[in-house]
Amino acid sequence: MLQILDGKTAEETVRVRPLRRREYEHLERGGAFEDGPVELLCGAMVEVVADCPGHDPVVGVAAARLRARGGAACEVRVKQPLPLTDFTVARPDLVVGPVTTPWASGRPATWLVVEVADASLPKDRGLKRVLYAQAGIEEYWVVDLAAGVVEAFARANARLGEWEAYAVSTVGEWVVHGSRPTLALSVDDLMAGLWPGGAALAG
Repeated sequence: MLQILDGKTAEETVRVRPLRRREYEHLERGGAFEDGPVELLCGAMVEVVADCPGHDPVVGVAAARLRARGGAACEVRVKQPLPLTDFTVARPDLVVGPVTTPWASGRPATWLVVEVADASLPKDRGLKRVLYAQAGIEEYWVVDLAAGVVEAFARANARLGEWEAYAVSTVGEWVVHGSRPTLALSVDDLMAGLWPGGAALAG
């Protein structure tokens, strides 16, 4: 339970009731977030941080490459809500799963979540890493734009909220899904997307 400590004594503590998924979705449908996207994390509405100018081009490159490599059975969703629990609806940059997933009813089967991170790196590497593990996502990749690397987390331990496998791919390397090798990204392609006219933006 979240708390606001407004004072020096326990009697002055104000308890905050977490927002539920259905309430968050009701607010969203009503246009409550027209001034900017938010996601629901552990019952709290969290503003989606604006990243560097290269963020969206890199997301676009990653989405195109994963669609091409995943084939007809693969669906790549860009910046769409991903319900994880009754109190968490994340909004990752990319979600990859089967096209047969009933997206509107509950949490979809999810092979891969990708976050492209600059200013959002502490949240993506911290809280969201734990939440994705607890939800049993197959793999989670963080594209660290500042460092020029991709961190890959695999084999989620949902009970502990941790990942049993971790790897870092850098320039000249590929990051490859452990159980679905067609899902792969070239780090060179991703980092080229940081500059307009870069090689990754062609095709």
